[in-house]
Amino acid sequence: MTLPNEHRNENRHERRDEHRYDRSTPSARPVARPAGCSALLAVAVLLAVAVLLAVAGGLVHWLQVRLPAGAEERERADRRHHVESLARNLATAARDGELSDEDIGRTARADPWTVERTGQEIRVVVTTTPELAGEPAVCWAFTFELPLGPESAARTAPHTSSPCPERPAPRE
Repeated sequence: MTLPNEHRNENRHERRDEHRYDRSTPSARPVARPAGCSALLAVAVLLAVAVLLAVAGGLVHWLQVRLPAGAEERERADRRHHVESLARNLATAARDGELSDEDIGRTARADPWTVERTGQEIRVVVTTTPELAGEPAVCWAFTFELPLGPESAARTAPHTSSPCPERPAPRE
């Protein structure tokens, strides 16, 4: 015979056990995905991978093609600026009516140079880019018509008729 309290205890245990194993609770229910969700997820992942590959390809193209081309353009602009600066500084030095070796040396600084003086003109040849890694040297000719004066200006042209001036060998 069961006492009323014992029956109550059994029911309480049964209810607790029923709740524990009840599959109707939200945490025990398997999550159902709507139809087509897996396909959408796969398309989204493939799209993300395609975008990543496109960005990586653009970066590689920029590093291999565009960046070096930009560096070459900057280098050409720097050389042009250097030649224009030499012409301007030589013309400034010639405005007093004389273009001495000291004037040329101050203007050319460390660049090797030569000068040819005739009765009609002064021609200064300056090596603007030395011979490096098998690449030939680049030199420019700056020609001034005589007489020199405040209006003197240099005609500039690449020098190709003879080898570019070289640095003298160091003295021992």
